[in-house]
Amino acid sequence: MSIHILPAQLANQIAAGEVVERPASVVKELVENSIDAGARSIEVLIDRGGHKRILVRDDGCGVSEQDLTLALSRHATSKLSTQDDLEHIHTLGFRGEALASISSVSRLTLTSRPQDQDKAWQAQASGRDMGVNVTPAAHPVGTSVEVLDLFFNTPARRKFLRSEKTEFTHIDELLKRLALSHYDITIKVTHNGKLLRQYRGAKTPEQYARRVAAVIGKRFIEQSWAIDNQHQNLRLWGWLGTPQAACASTEQQYFYVNGRVIRDKLILHAIRQSFAQFIDDKLYPSFVLYLELPTEQVDVNVHPTKHEVRFHQARLIHDYIQKVLNEVIQPHFEQEYAQEVSPHYHNYAVAEPEPQNVGEQQTRSSQSASYQPTPVRYKHHDAPSKQQLATQSQWLADAQTDSSKATSVSSAQGALRPLQLLGGSHLLVGDQVSQLALLDLAKAWQQVYTKQFIAQWPKVVSAPLLLPQKIVLDSEAIDWSRSHIEFLAQLGIAVRDDKTHLTLLAIPSSLRRAAQQPFIEQLVTILMQHVDALEDASWLCQQLAIAGSSQLQFNWSSALGVYQQSLELNDGVLSEQLLTFLDECVILKGLKDD
Repeated sequence: MSIHILPAQLANQIAAGEVVERPASVVKELVENSIDAGARSIEVLIDRGGHKRILVRDDGCGVSEQDLTLALSRHATSKLSTQDDLEHIHTLGFRGEALASISSVSRLTLTSRPQDQDKAWQAQASGRDMGVNVTPAAHPVGTSVEVLDLFFNTPARRKFLRSEKTEFTHIDELLKRLALSHYDITIKVTHNGKLLRQYRGAKTPEQYARRVAAVIGKRFIEQSWAIDNQHQNLRLWGWLGTPQAACASTEQQYFYVNGRVIRDKLILHAIRQSFAQFIDDKLYPSFVLYLELPTEQVDVNVHPTKHEVRFHQARLIHDYIQKVLNEVIQPHFEQEYAQEVSPHYHNYAVAEPEPQNVGEQQTRSSQSASYQPTPVRYKHHDAPSKQQLATQSQWLADAQTDSSKATSVSSAQGALRPLQLLGGSHLLVGDQVSQLALLDLAKAWQQVYTKQFIAQWPKVVSAPLLLPQKIVLDSEAIDWSRSHIEFLAQLGIAVRDDKTHLTLLAIPSSLRRAAQQPFIEQLVTILMQHVDALEDASWLCQQLAIAGSSQLQFNWSSALGVYQQSLELNDGVLSEQLLTFLDECVILKGLKDD
């Protein structure tokens, strides 16, 4: 068969197969055109779920009489003109295929009037011959696009349409997402002659929140945190649902890049990782988030429906989103969920907030010191099961009846097992006979990481910060740090002198989850006071670990990790320096009775 050019009608129908999947696809293209036209009010009228009629009316800039015919041609657009424009896309549409594709599978009428025209003109096109007929019409400034009998000339495609209710549900969800992308636009939605949705234009943050509540529900706003973070040319803002707002589906996940609604695997992974500690694997976090960045750093021309994008610095975007969300979630988790996960001695509920600065269980080698986020896996089921708690409670009751047998125990016993987390700082261990002791978790953590730092000497492995931090110290500490930048680098701490202040660029990889400001402040203070000891590698490594543990709070999972590391470090037994032995079990019985 010889090669030939496809007829215009067939080419447009092929294109329609990519652009027009169902009535919601038509609504998407038409409403996005209205937004790009600068409309401040958009009305969407639907009949029979879009099977019979779709009408989108706006008050935008309109289309001139001479451009009406061209507007229904393939690859015709006013939004791009050069290749450079393709790298700086500011509009939602840009391909110039939507109207031509829609008109090839429907009966389409385009009526428009620009501000500088004294009357409106109307263009009609049908899938039969793709001819365009232009006639005068009555219409206010703006544009109306009416689509009748979708897929009337492609019966095979029409058979795949679902019921009116299902198709309108898709349209409704689409318009919800578009309503959250441009708050200043009023959107009205009518189905079968009944006004179902009216999203009023919003200008203030309070009105934004009311619009989000109107789209998703008041419960989401009540159980969400408003965030707004700016870093260089990146900005992330919006609303992040608390772990309590997590859903069994993805219906409350709205993410926008430069005003364009997308579903990107990279972004969803970053958000999912931020919540990995706090929600069950079967639940999905809720959010309405907006990412703003220079248009040249994101490519939106990677998918026919423009639902996906490609970032030029994908790893940076992933880590930025994850870090910002982590900084929002962690403090709120300690405040809002303290009652849910704090220890109650009377019933031995032991879950605690995950420490933000518990180091990794294994230190990276110097060959792989680059930053790779590894979130701590906290789940509510990290706590002992009910059966385990019942066993421990019964053992404590039995121990009370035999408290006279409790004696001081040598740590060489090596049979002490974790039983209960107390106050987020001590782990109750025992041999389930009569011997009880408290393990000081902070001291155990210091012992483990002191040894790791010594193993890395003469240069501690560091990890760069995703977002460099300004160091806040007194003038004397700042001057000392400026004169010891190379020495601090040996400790895994990279500092940049910015003349007016110092900027923290990297910290020891094992301490990358530490509270950075308290860590640096405490460490520099110690080093300034002990100048004569700066040549002692063991002492320096110990001070690193001590400063890194200054803000520690443990939950059950992290406490078990430190307990296991301490056993490995001490050849299977707990060091006596870490243990406080209990002579009387009646102390624990009192806690239990409370």
